[in-house]
Parts: sequence; structure tokens; C-alpha cells
Amino acid sequence: MRRTIWLSVFVIVFVWTAAAQPQIAADGVLNAASDALIGWPNSSIAQGSIFSIYGLNLGPSSSPALAYPLQTTLGGVSVQVVSGSTTANAIPIFVGPDQVNAVLPGSTASGSATITVTYNGQTSNTVSFQVIANSFGIFTVGSTGYGTGIVTDANSQLYGVNSSAHPGDAATIWGTGLGASLGDDGSAPPQQIDMPNLPLSVYVGTQQAIVTYRGRSGFTGEDQINFVVPAGITGCYAPVALEIGNVVSNFVTMPIAPAGQPCPDAAVPHPNSFTGNITLGRSIMIGSTTITTDRSQAYFGNPQILAFPYVPPLFGNPYSLPAGTCTGGVTFPLIFDVLGTTLDAGPVITISGQNGSQQLLAPGYDTQLGGGSGTNPQPLYLSAGDYTVSGTGGTRTEALANAGPFSQKFTIPQPLTWTNQSNISTVDRSVSLDVIWTGGDPNGTVQIAGEVQIPGSVLSVVTFLCNVRTSDQHFTIPAFVLLSVSPSETSTDTLWLSSISTTAFAAAGISLGTINSIVTIEKDVIYH
Repeated sequence: MRRTIWLSVFVIVFVWTAAAQPQIAADGVLNAASDALIGWPNSSIAQGSIFSIYGLNLGPSSSPALAYPLQTTLGGVSVQVVSGSTTANAIPIFVGPDQVNAVLPGSTASGSATITVTYNGQTSNTVSFQVIANSFGIFTVGSTGYGTGIVTDANSQLYGVNSSAHPGDAATIWGTGLGASLGDDGSAPPQQIDMPNLPLSVYVGTQQAIVTYRGRSGFTGEDQINFVVPAGITGCYAPVALEIGNVVSNFVTMPIAPAGQPCPDAAVPHPNSFTGNITLGRSIMIGSTTITTDRSQAYFGNPQILAFPYVPPLFGNPYSLPAGTCTGGVTFPLIFDVLGTTLDAGPVITISGQNGSQQLLAPGYDTQLGGGSGTNPQPLYLSAGDYTVSGTGGTRTEALANAGPFSQKFTIPQPLTWTNQSNISTVDRSVSLDVIWTGGDPNGTVQIAGEVQIPGSVLSVVTFLCNVRTSDQHFTIPAFVLLSVSPSETSTDTLWLSSISTTAFAAAGISLGTINSIVTIEKDVIYH
């Protein structure tokens, strides 16, 4: 009897699963390479491009092999697109329970369109998306839309940290979204025809590269852009982006080194190593009033690095973009460290200087040191001058759980002054923007970033970041970087400038310790 009951339950569950209706997620139609979020400037789907559909019960557990001629049904899955007065079937090239990749017909009309997925006779809900002539996405190694891009050498080998590109190399970007092209019907591999009339630019760092080919690869919907690696930029995580008209791709990275050398960046901490980071920051927020606050924050432990380049703007910039370059796109909510293992560094870290002593309290050592809002702000503490930071170390008895005692002198430099901030209130995203400053640590780093509200949300994200030598005293944010920013929905978006000075310290139990002195000036602006 018991076996009969189990069999009956199995049959019921099986029938229900087989008959489950496909469900497309809200805002679940994205560029298959960039995964650009709906509402951002590069989120529309280009004619003839590969796009992804995310949801539930969309297809079988494994995707059948592909062969030409490609069909409009794969593994029992078909995709129907309605745009304007026309209805067309997209070409599915990968099908699974929670994701379907398909090629949008090149003849699909621009503008608002709708899509449905049919699997085993069951049709999904209808979801809207936008169709555009050109909107490029660069494929990435992690299939995330950010991080290391699929950029290969003349032999189609992926560039890596130990096999870097060199100035003058012939390189290829792989992606999708150049626009409609001959052969998009999938009847045969597409013709590899150059599209020189596209208003297309490739940027490596902030330099425009020479493009020698832009068109289809040997597969339907997949594009390749051949270019020459420009001189004047090196780094393990040099940013790369592509612009067609005023639509900018996702930003990815590639390693570039001087001829015959490896890329020059310092090694990123091993995922199994333990690090310590103490940040002493002054925040100056310029709005209807100006609020200045001194704060501390620290972590000790095993950081899980979620994305590259390793650019944690709140905690300094030890491993980052090459100086004089920028990265953009909606990647920054994902790049902060998450501690896999937390070390005990003691209950208190003490900082001493010309304005007396302050105690930074565990956990997090997140302590307000001075200033702030209100009618009676505290006196500011982090003035320029010499300081000592020290800790007693942890006291836990568990193995690998303690950071040892330490004491380190460091200097807070003269503060940075953002000299032209009063002239910047509205940012025209189509025009390059000059940012000028004085002061700061001449051996330090300045980060310039934009923070905008997520379209349709109350949340804000840092959506572009530039890394500059403090001694340059000036930087021009290129228009192609600003175009990656979504236009402001409110007047609460910001542009900020951070001066960063870093001093190393040593303690038992950690492989790297850094003290970061940061001054951040943040101003309300409108991006349009």
C-alpha cells in the first residue's frame, strides 16, 4: 500500500510539472551579452541580436544541439514577437527551464514590442520590451555582463592576466547587437560583411581604437569587432566599451601590458587570504546645505571579491582601473567585499593625533568621529597632520580567528578642494565634463563617480567611476562614460569626488593591511 501511494503522488507531481505554464519574469527580456537592466540607456534589444528571456518553466532541462538551418522551435520551445502590426517567430538557440536565448528577427519593427514563450503547447504571459536598431552587448567570461570581457587575439585565444594584450595587437571583441544583417533568418551561417557605415567607436581606457571590421561572426546573431589595441594604456583590468550613436555597451575589462611583459598591476589578494582595512573618511555633502562628517570603518577577514576590476570606492583603491580611465554601467552594487570569515581584531582600535584620541569600536569599527548634521554637530576630527592607529589584536581562542596587535603612523594630507564644483549642477551626458581640483595627497588617487537612482526605484547605485592621479589636478569625463548613466528621474542624483591616500600596516594573521584616508565631496546634480 505504501508503494502505491508514493507512485500516485509521483504521477500527480509529474503531470502538474509537465503541464506548468511558462512564466516570463517582469523585465525579463535582456541583451544576452550585457544583461543590461530594463530602464538603463543600453537595455533595448537590437534587431538581429541575441537576447535572453528569464522566467520559470520556459523549456526542457537540457538544450538540444544546434545545426543549420536553425529552426523556430527548439526542444519544444518557440518564441513569438509582436511589434507594431507584425508578428514574427524569434529563433531559439538555447532553451532551459529558467532561460531561453533567441535571435530577434532583423525585420522586427523598432519601438515597443511584446513577447511570449510557448513550451509543449503552453503559452506564457506577455511581456513588453523595446526594440532598437543598434544596442551592443559584450560577452563576458562570467556571463554576467561585467568583469573580464570575451576579447581575443588574432588566433582567437582569450587574453588573460598571464597572456596580456600589447599595444598594436589585432584583437577581437565578441558580442551581439550591431543591428540587422544579411543571413539573420538562420537558414545558413551569416555572411561576414563589414558594416563600415555604423557610427561605431571602440574605447580602450579613454582612447578610441582603430576598428578594422564590425559585422557578424560565423554564427547567427553573434557579432565580432576587430580593432587595434591602442598605445598609452596598460593594466590587468583596462576598461573596454563600445558606442553606436549615443548607445554605449556594457563596460568590460581586458589585460594590457607593455610588449614582452605581464600586466603591471599588483596581485589581488587570494580568496583564501585574510586582509585588514581601516578607513578614516571625511564626507562633505553639498545640497541645499553642506554637511561635513568624519567617520571610521574597518574590516578584518577573508574578502570575497565579487567582481573585477577590484574597485571598492568606500575603502580605497589598491587594485583598480588604470590611472586616467573610467568604467561605467550598472556594476557597482556588486563589487563591494563580502567577508567570508571575520577576524577578531580586538574590541577597540585607537587613533591618536593632534586633535586627541578616538576609539573605533567593534564590530565594524563604524564610528562617527566628528561633524554631522543637526544644530550641534561635533567638532571635526580628521584634520591634516600626523596620526597613529593601533590595535591590541583579537583574543579569540579559535584557530585563524585573530588579527594580531599593530601600531602604524600615517599622515592625513592637506584636503582636496573641488574648485569647479559650483559650476556643475546639470550634467549633459552627451558632452564631456571637466572636473578640476587642488590639494590632496600628490602620491594618492582621486576617484570621480556618479550615483543615480535606479529607474522606477528608490534605490541609488554608483553607475560610473573614474580613477585619476591626484597630482593631475584635472580630469575630463568622456561623453561615452556619461552616456552610460541613466537620465535623472529626480533632482537627488549626485556626482562625487574622492581623494584617497593609502598607508600599509602589518599585523600577524593578515597578509595585507591598509589605512585609507579619504575625503569625499558629494554634490547634487541632474543628469540629462
